[in-house]
Amino acid sequence: ISGIKRLARLKSLDPFNRHVACRALYLLVHKNPVLRDEVIAFLRSFLAQGVAEKDDTTFISFLAGDLAEFRDPGVKEDLRRVFEAGFIDEQIVQWGSIEKEYAGQNKYSAVKQDNKNPLVHFSKENLTHLKEINSEDEDAGEEAGSEENKEEDGELNAPFCLPRDRRAIEKSTWELTKHLRSHEFKSPDDANAYLKELQASGKLNDPIAPENAPEFAQSLAYDAFGENDPRKKVEMARKAIKIWPDCADGYVILAEETAQSVDEEYRLYKQALEAARRALGKEFFVENTGNFWGMIETRPFMRAKAGLAGCLWMMGEIDQALDHYREMLTFNPNDNQGIRYTLASCLGAVGNWDDLKQLFESKDYQDDIGLEWLSMKALSTYVLEGESRQARRRLQDVLSRNSYFADYFLGNKTLPEELPDH
Repeated sequence: ISGIKRLARLKSLDPFNRHVACRALYLLVHKNPVLRDEVIAFLRSFLAQGVAEKDDTTFISFLAGDLAEFRDPGVKEDLRRVFEAGFIDEQIVQWGSIEKEYAGQNKYSAVKQDNKNPLVHFSKENLTHLKEINSEDEDAGEEAGSEENKEEDGELNAPFCLPRDRRAIEKSTWELTKHLRSHEFKSPDDANAYLKELQASGKLNDPIAPENAPEFAQSLAYDAFGENDPRKKVEMARKAIKIWPDCADGYVILAEETAQSVDEEYRLYKQALEAARRALGKEFFVENTGNFWGMIETRPFMRAKAGLAGCLWMMGEIDQALDHYREMLTFNPNDNQGIRYTLASCLGAVGNWDDLKQLFESKDYQDDIGLEWLSMKALSTYVLEGESRQARRRLQDVLSRNSYFADYFLGNKTLPEELPDH
């Protein structure tokens, strides 16, 4: 406990990592209720000290949310005074959430609503670093990460440059699928022979003219994903929807580019999901559940569903968000989008350790050796089992995967402002 308290006080750490230290104290109480009074007293004094010294409001907001989860009557007035004094960032925690917590209306903890993507439960710098050093696993999340490789003047410096949005690259796969579906093949060998013939003739990358409104609209949506001008991107998305009202990717783009609030973003993602369901049809779900994403026409649906789940999480609709994420893994157990990482982070955030254990033990992800996966697995094992042999073994798995992890995660080393290309 004394070591964790020192980390929480360490102002050289970013606000979220200090919050992680406070969160660790909460988890210790979860395992050892006898520590409850000591931890609450420390966090209360820490909150008062933070206000007196005008500590970082982001950290104070996280701390207030953590304290509320104890539902201690003596703490509520402390929290009210901090709110009234204006020390709380209400994008992180709201008084309504505190009230619900004390009323016992929240099944889960007062979930922090500061991140668009629930996976971002590290500081941005730490998350970037984890992704950099975990590059071998980048294919697990096809839509995660960054494709930018730019000089200071903003120009891409590679002779061949990928679009900024990887979804734009998907258009070539979509075109290839249309090539294959325009023919009937008796065997996979026949299909491969056809592809080789196209490649030899130089026609493999030739676009096929859209034959109907859905194809024209989807083609336009793919082009919009690759458009760097926000105004043009929005115009293209709206045009795609006008051409074909069931163009889900058009709504996805509008949600990303035009929404001014979570409610508006939710509305657009909901429209996207409804459009995608209509486009696929009811029978499609019956026949193809378990094989999504590999079928190119399912990807707008999966994008819309992920966006909607993120909005529900931010709105505090925790059960609904978790249901969407779980259903996505049912549709696509291969999890090309990396949804399992998001789900694991969300389950940990609300203290649903039993479901998290089931996720980690799923046969579909037994071979996942990504650093984020291993570190979350080690943490959940410690919470459920304490300092058991398995918890120590899983911590060693993390350190074996990347020996630098501990120093950066604990703040013993700081990241450079600009990460190297490698």
